Amino acid sequence: MKGILFPFKKIRRNRRLKEDLALIGSSGLFDEAWYLANNPVVADAKVDPLLHYLNDGGFEGRNPSPKFSSAWYLNNYGDVKQAGINPLVHYLKYGKKEGRRTQPPQIHSQQNEAETTSNEGIDDLSLIRASGLFDEAWYLANNPDVADAKVDPIHHYLQNGGFEGRDPSPKFSSARYLNSYEDVKQAGINPLVHYLKYGQEEGRRIFKYGEGKAKNFYNVKISLDEKVFCISMQRTGTTSVGKFFRDFGFRWAGWPADKKNNWAQLWYDGNFEKIFSSTDFKLANAYEDSPWFYPDFYKILFFRFPNAKFILFTRNPHDWFQSMINHSNGDVIGGTRKHCKIYRREMEYFELLKSGTIDENIENQIESKKKMKIVGHQEHYIDIYRLHNIEVEDFFSRHAPASLHIGRLEDPNKWKKLGDFLNVELPEGYDSHENASTHIGK
Repeated sequence: MKGILFPFKKIRRNRRLKEDLALIGSSGLFDEAWYLANNPVVADAKVDPLLHYLNDGGFEGRNPSPKFSSAWYLNNYGDVKQAGINPLVHYLKYGKKEGRRTQPPQIHSQQNEAETTSNEGIDDLSLIRASGLFDEAWYLANNPDVADAKVDPIHHYLQNGGFEGRDPSPKFSSARYLNSYEDVKQAGINPLVHYLKYGQEEGRRIFKYGEGKAKNFYNVKISLDEKVFCISMQRTGTTSVGKFFRDFGFRWAGWPADKKNNWAQLWYDGNFEKIFSSTDFKLANAYEDSPWFYPDFYKILFFRFPNAKFILFTRNPHDWFQSMINHSNGDVIGGTRKHCKIYRREMEYFELLKSGTIDENIENQIESKKKMKIVGHQEHYIDIYRLHNIEVEDFFSRHAPASLHIGRLEDPNKWKKLGDFLNVELPEGYDSHENASTHIGK
């Protein structure tokens, strides 16, 4: 019966996609030319801007036009964010009738109708240019990924960089401004734009570059071609490595990018090129979490990106297994089908599926209660964990020993050694620790 119903589900999805595209396209709230001008990455990728906004841009906080703030709508209406609905689609279907706003109240109150329908994005660009607080040469020098991508630096700062905590010049700290003024962060307004439009008159403090940051942080200057992959097994400090990447200015792609692009499923299907051609992959240079540690994927990555560096952290195998148990309460982690592929339990999975013992839909929901367990399989999992580490070390010892860094999670000097490997100078006393216990799919 499932095989009969599946095509109809696909038809319904396609119909809903077409309906949503038509809804946005006819709303007057999507300006294709404005969207491409303010999102040069989308323009360079030569994808359909309307489709990009529906599937990706809206969830990333990109605005469809000056008339609608995606980030503010999602942040202000938590139910929409939880529902996983494109913000503009929600507004057009439900929010408008419910009296929800399209932008922060201060924009509604401080701009008349003529201003609202004008090209606010271009006005903001002019405002930044005339402010004396944006230094184009400095921005490109301190953000080599932007320089490598050959995008307009002011456009990048206005649409992306400011929200990512990148500074427009040594005279203004975006991260400190956003962290100091929660209302600005919640409103989804570029920090420098807010300061120029409202913050100055309100007497808000301006923070300078580096103010309040640990010494030597964000000193990495590497291009997008110099990639770093963390291929440690899950529950071996991978999210702490991700924090390390972010702390030192790498362009990080972790579990949010995996979830958004469904990289794990693409790996399972063998569609590696779709992973490598995705915008999030191309814009990053440091990767952790799924699917980089999956069986033998490091070999694909090594030959596909011969100049890349690789990181392998290990830990006591029994401690690792206990961490796996604690993380999922003994269930398999993530979708069962992919989990069994990673940990070599495919035959068991397909036999249980064929016998009707397990329900495929339930087993492959990330946070569902599953029948297949990790508990009771300690010896098998520890063997797989050891084998992964041994095979990685053996492969690189034969092909490129200098491309692999091996660290021990228990080593108190592990971050200093990783910094040496990546040519990063760490401030005294630096430590990176981030627990991924809330990300069950990890």
